[in-house]
Amino acid sequence: MTPHSISHSLVRCFSGSALIFATAALSLAQEPTVSTNGSVADPNNAATVTEDQPPAPPEPKDEFTLLAERLTAVEVPKAKIDRSRIKDGITTKAAGLTDLSGKALVTITVDPATFPTYKIASGDRLYNIARKHYGSGHYGEYLAAYNEINPSKLTIGQEIRLPEIDDAFNAVGLYPLMSEECGTILKIRSDFMALEPALTDAAGKVITPEMKEQLLTFRKLTLGVMESLGSDKPGIREAPSSVQIQLRSYAENLNILAKGHFSTKHIARVHQRLGYAISYAIVWARNGYE
Repeated sequence: MTPHSISHSLVRCFSGSALIFATAALSLAQEPTVSTNGSVADPNNAATVTEDQPPAPPEPKDEFTLLAERLTAVEVPKAKIDRSRIKDGITTKAAGLTDLSGKALVTITVDPATFPTYKIASGDRLYNIARKHYGSGHYGEYLAAYNEINPSKLTIGQEIRLPEIDDAFNAVGLYPLMSEECGTILKIRSDFMALEPALTDAAGKVITPEMKEQLLTFRKLTLGVMESLGSDKPGIREAPSSVQIQLRSYAENLNILAKGHFSTKHIARVHQRLGYAISYAIVWARNGYE
């Protein structure tokens, strides 16, 4: 065979092989592919077909999440506010709150003018005043809310009132509409403060089973108040989400204490969150429960 004929044979051989490989490659490219998640993709069709797979089990929800799902906005009967009962100074729209039939929803039985007063002196801060009168400086937020003042703008000689928290709840119109919730929160606070010295001594150590049981009881009661605040009641125009958020954090911090190995900072955070919750509850009531 001549060199010329050999070269023509080789060309035909390579050409044929190239055609075979090209055809095979095209065939493979058109084959559906199966991904690792069972999805079958057809290159000639943009749609995909997914093989039946058992659904993944849902993640378990903790009680905080379950409670939050129940605390959804609820349509409640509208209420009237008697504007003639709203006076200058520290007062509340809730004072004139009635249902549509005219029945009073709020009864104020204390006179705010009789509450103890305090004059701001040089170097005073609401934190220090609250620590002396309420057992923790974190109730300074409560004093700011009740007196409707800016804690960063105190002036020497300025007079503020120092009501007991129970009296303040009454004065801003949280009774009788929220008497049970207020009473529960104040009972938890009182019992926690009675337990606080023992908790302080146990900081960084293992707490006793009795202490753990008490803390978990406080936590359970707090969650109950959270849920009740979101319930449908005449006169409640909008659930106090800011109060509920603070109570949730309060309950979470109680849970941290119940697990033991906490520091005194965790104890302070309990008062901090409760102080915020009380402050927001006062503002909420003053605004006529909205």
